Amino acid sequence: VVLLGLGKIGTRVLARLRELDIPVVCVEDDPDARGVALARSLRVPVVLGDVTQEGVLEAAKVHRAHALLALTSADTINLEAALYARTLAPDLLVALRLYDDDFATAVYRTLRAAHPDALTRSRSVSTLAAPAFATAMMGRQILGAIPVERRVLLFAALDVAGQPQLEGRTVREAFRPGAWRVLALDTTAPQARRPDLTAAHDRDAPPGLLWDLHAGYVLRPEDRVVIAATRAGLAELLERPRTPASGRGL
Repeated sequence: VVLLGLGKIGTRVLARLRELDIPVVCVEDDPDARGVALARSLRVPVVLGDVTQEGVLEAAKVHRAHALLALTSADTINLEAALYARTLAPDLLVALRLYDDDFATAVYRTLRAAHPDALTRSRSVSTLAAPAFATAMMGRQILGAIPVERRVLLFAALDVAGQPQLEGRTVREAFRPGAWRVLALDTTAPQARRPDLTAAHDRDAPPGLLWDLHAGYVLRPEDRVVIAATRAGLAELLERPRTPASGRGL
């Protein structure tokens, strides 16, 4: 494996690769980078140089490598190095770190279109971590999550009371394209509802979720609904309107 970049992420990846006894050659342009000392202590070869300069990847023997990991802190450098490495070794497996979501999405779609038969995948670390953060923030309200390209779709149980975007609106009116949609209504009486819809339920008292909810149904304060939402959409739903401070009359 040829590993580009020995910063914080590259150093951790290097340590893990050596734990797995995978041969590695590193490329780093900063001799004082945190991972250089680790690489030397592990007797891992390090090529010092700019990966975008001619001859550097060749010195790392990328044409003989099984995979390339481009993990520098610069998106454009990672992409440029990956594309150049592919010209030297067309069958090279490549994983590159792209921090900017918009840039990563554009790169992903371009590569998919240019190489439809290739195994191209794109994952956002912040997006993959979103369900865990959302669960920590909302607790039992988060029911699950589905990754969609570099985004994540969250499923949550919400009480309608106090939600101006939901309360008093029909299911159709409450729908916000690209943000959230009401999927189901919990028909269980409020006093009999389980706090956690994902918990195991008694056979005699299954969860009373109505999925084919009529678009004209008006959401009431006592209702609890299951919604599908983006991270931004869910954050907007959970944002409580602030009550303006009362001022003195003049």
